This record gives sequence, structure tokens and C-alpha cells, in this order.
Amino acid sequence: MPEFTQLQSSLNQMRASLSAFGSFRKRWKVLEGSARFVLVAPGTLLIWGILDWLVGLPAWPLLLLFGAVCGVFAFAAVKWLIPSCIGKIEPESEALVLENLHGSLDNKLIGSLQLGQEVIENALVVPPSGGSEEPADRRVPSKKPGTTKRLGFSPVLVNELVIRASDQLSSLDEKSLIDLTKTKKLLAGATGIVLTFALCFFLSQDAVYQRWLRLSDAWLTAMDTLFPVTMVVHPGSKAVVRGRPVVLSVEVQGARRNEVRLIRIDSETSEESITPLPIDSDKKASHEVKDTESAFSYFFEYAGRHSSQHDILVGDLPEIKAINYEITPPVYTGQPMRLMTGRVAKLQGLAGTTVFVSFAANTRLHPEFCSIEWASGERQRIDISGRFGSFDFVIDRPERIALHITGHYGEGFEIENPLTFEIVVQKDRAPEIQMLVRRSAGEIAMSPGEASAMRIPYLARDDFGVQEVSIHYEVEAINEILGRGKRKGSMIHTMDPPRDRVKGRFSGVFHGLQPSIAAGDRIKLWLTARDNNTETGPGTGRSEPIEILLVGAGFGMFVDKEFGLMGRRDSVLLLRMAKKVKRATDLLQDAIRTVRTESPQKIKKHSVQASPGQSTMLGESEDNIGRYFDLLSGGSRR
Repeated sequence: MPEFTQLQSSLNQMRASLSAFGSFRKRWKVLEGSARFVLVAPGTLLIWGILDWLVGLPAWPLLLLFGAVCGVFAFAAVKWLIPSCIGKIEPESEALVLENLHGSLDNKLIGSLQLGQEVIENALVVPPSGGSEEPADRRVPSKKPGTTKRLGFSPVLVNELVIRASDQLSSLDEKSLIDLTKTKKLLAGATGIVLTFALCFFLSQDAVYQRWLRLSDAWLTAMDTLFPVTMVVHPGSKAVVRGRPVVLSVEVQGARRNEVRLIRIDSETSEESITPLPIDSDKKASHEVKDTESAFSYFFEYAGRHSSQHDILVGDLPEIKAINYEITPPVYTGQPMRLMTGRVAKLQGLAGTTVFVSFAANTRLHPEFCSIEWASGERQRIDISGRFGSFDFVIDRPERIALHITGHYGEGFEIENPLTFEIVVQKDRAPEIQMLVRRSAGEIAMSPGEASAMRIPYLARDDFGVQEVSIHYEVEAINEILGRGKRKGSMIHTMDPPRDRVKGRFSGVFHGLQPSIAAGDRIKLWLTARDNNTETGPGTGRSEPIEILLVGAGFGMFVDKEFGLMGRRDSVLLLRMAKKVKRATDLLQDAIRTVRTESPQKIKKHSVQASPGQSTMLGESEDNIGRYFDLLSGGSRR
């Protein structure tokens, strides 16, 4: 039906106009909502940033104010931004708004929309047979064929109403009805805020970045306050060798930041140095101090919190700068103490020598870690006082000593090259003794009387003192037929005090011998000397022995028979003529030197003054003995 087509077209035109008006109004509503949001939310943020830039807010106020800013953001978004964006355009709602703005439309727009839509939705149909009929102007088509809906108005009038309302709407400038002054002012303010932010980013990026860092730091501070962290420092307080590196590290348990600071304070100058350190994935940070030259204190700082403060002490490795050796020989030597200074490779001394070693180091030493080590591995403590040390020992065997010292800081400060030296034990040489007699090769012949009166001179020497000189003899008859057995004896001279050189003589050697010496006896005679070594001795020296054959009157035939002296005339006559025969055997020739039992060694001797007796020659019977021995040995005759 044409009338319904025209009605539908007019309704569609009205709806399109109202939708366009709604779109226009929504755009400005969104702009107004955005402007209000920008003015309130970013504006508050700008105020927060400027305040922190000017005042430097502490962490908690900074964080709380930022929380308030975030609340303002949420409020502005809910109140203005979100509603302006999510609103749906409804022609009926826009018609009401337009009527309110215009003021003279008198509900024409909303009425036309509603009535026209109702007419369109209720189409007229032919009623069933026998039914009552409505006037044609009161019937509209129904959606369902065979049904009708009774209207309280005329569709024709509605059609006219819609046409007129559409024409009137088309003639209106609905956009002019909206007052945009306030909205434009809000947009201008918002634009100012945006431009201010843009200028801040372009002109003072550091300030903006610092605000962000401070905000982040404030947040981490709050988290660290609510959930504390623990700092474990290594190595704590420690002493290190001067010039060597030391690694300082910290483990930040519960760390939420990626950085910690190391603060060092020089012990001499109190100067501080700050070193930022990154925290790795294991929550650890470390720093190596190379070539440590001076002591310092240090601690770590994390989020305004400090670890405990520790000290790094610096010391030198110990070195021996001076060393002395006080060497005291055994008492029996009579030698004074001697002093040696400086390093030695070998230290020599007699057994029983006491050695006192004292030294000075370049730094203070630790009393518990200083010792000497013997070759056997045994250790001996060293007496320590500051940087000085001392120890003593007695030389009793060959040894090797290593001197280990440690600085007063203890472990880690051991001497790099321990001082070592050898200990050599000097042997005390046995005394040397000489029998001051001269003789030709072979036996000495003399009468028993001369032997009894014989005096034996001697000279004994020793490095440190002769304590005793002895003469020893063995007497044995040359043939068993004489009926005298073997006899022994000795005589002793004792020196008090001991002397390093002794000269004397023995006489009456055979006094008291039973049976006494007689012709036909052979005597073996020798000397010994004993020193005063009370440590390893005493040492004994021995002279070469001499042998004496005793002859006498009435012994000639016996000698001729027993020893084959054929061709000689009467022995008795020879003995009687002994005084007239020139002596051929000189008992004071070829002095017999001591037979040493030890190899000679060079040692430093301390001289001892002595006053030995004068050398003494043999008795007056020497001439007779010589003449007799000359006759027995085939010498000249008268």
C-alpha cells in the first residue's frame, strides 16, 4: 500500500537524521570525557612529578602519592572516559535530546517515531466472516495474516504526522543546538597537559627518567620493607698480604633489585669510594681489589640498608733482617762464648756446645706459629716478642734446622723461604803426647840399676786441656829359665787445672815392682795422655812404645849362649870396659811422636796459659848404658 511505503520512508529518514545527530553528539561527548580524563589523571601525575622534582619526596610518601594518582586515573576513567566511549546511539533517545534542546517540538519527534513504528508493525488484514468490521481508516496490516490489531488512532493521521515531523527535522540545524564551549575549553586544557608532557619528554628526559627510577626504587623499598632482605658478606674481616688481591662479595638473600653498592673507607685517609655492583641470577655480587696496599673498612649497601662493616688488614710477609748466634762451648774447654752475626750455611761446634739464636724480623710475629724444624720433622717453639725471636739448643749430633716464622696475622703470612743451616759436630781431638828420648833403631840396652834410676821426660798437648798423663810398662824375662813372669805397672801425673800443654818427667817408674827388674828382662814402655772432655770423652792419646833390654855383669856367657853372640870375647870384660867405650847410642835422638787415633780437624782454639816443667835428660848412667849397648851391637873395642 502506498501510504505505508511513504510512512516507512519518512521513518527511515528521521532515524538516519537522529543517528547522525547522535554520532555527532557522541564524538563530542568522547572528546569531553577524554579531556576531563586528561585534565584530572595525567594532570595529577604531572603535579606528582613536579612535586618530587622540587622536594625530593622520601620513598614512602612518593609511593603513596603515586598510589593516589593511580586512584585518580581509575576514577577519571570510570567517570568520564569509559562511559563516553561505550554509549550506544538510539534514535528515540536522540529524539528526546533534540526535543529538549529545541524546546518547541512538543514531542513531535518521539511521537512520530513511536506511532509510525507501531503502524508499520501492525498491518491490516481482512477479519474472519461474520466478524465485526472496523472502518478502513482504523485498520492496519498485521504481521500475521488472518489477524488484526485494533489501533486507537488513525494510520492516515500518523502518516501525516510522521511526514511533517520528518520535514521539520530536515529543516533543523541540530548541531547548532549543542553548546560546545565548555567542551572546547576542556579540550584546550587537556591539550596543554599533553603538550607539557611532550615538552618534559623532549627537553628533560633525564628528569622524567629519574622520576621513574625513583618511583621504581620507592616501590622496591616498600617491598624490601614488607619483605626484608639479608646480606651475607664474604670474606668478612680478614688480613691479606700487601700487594695481593682480595675478593669482596655479598649474597643478597631476597633481593628484588639488580644492583648493590660496595663502600670502602680508607683506614688512613678516611676517604670513601663507592663501586656499584650488578647482582647476578644467584643473588650475588663480587668485586676484586687488586694490589692491596693499605688497610680499609668496607660494607655493602642495598636499598638504603647497610651490611655489617668489616675490616681488611694489610701486612707484609715476614723476613729475617738480622740474626745472631751465641755459641758457648762446653765448660771443660775453658773457652769463652763467641758471637756470630748474619746468615750461615753451617754452624760448627763441639758436642755439648750450647747455641742461642736471636733474630729480628721486618714485622711483628705470631707467637703460636713460629718454630724451628729439625731434619727428623720434630718442631721446637720459638720465643717471640713483637718482631723479635729467640731459641736455643745443644749440639749433640749432625742436624739440619729450618727456621719457620709467621707474621702476627697468622695463617697466610708464613715466610716464603725459611732460613736453613747445617749443624756440624766437631770432634774433640785426642791429646798428643811425646816421649822426649832419642834412640837408634831397635832395643835399648841398660843395666837394671840404670833402668831403675831412669827419668822419662814427656810433652803432652791438647786443644782444651790435658787432664792426666800416664806411663805404662810391661816387664817380661827374655827366657822362661830366668823364672820371672810377666809384670805390669803404671804411674800417673794429674793436672789440676788441666792445661793445653804439659811438660814433665816420670822417675822411679819401677819402684815397688815385684819381682823387681833384673838383667835378662825386656821392658816395653809407653805414655798416654787423657783430656778433660766430660761430654763425649775423655779422649786418650798414646805415644809409640820403646823397648829396653836389661843386661849386667856375669851375664855375658848367658847372652853369648842364648843370643848367639859368638866371636865376642869375655862379656864380663866388655862390661867392665863399658865406661871407656865411646857412646854410640844416643837416647836423646829421634823423638817419638804421638800416634793419633783421630784425623786432625781445624778448629778455633782458645789459648790457655801454662807453665810446663823444663825438659829433663836421662841420668848419669846413660854413658855406661850406651857403651854397653855399643859393645853388644859390635861397636869399637879397646
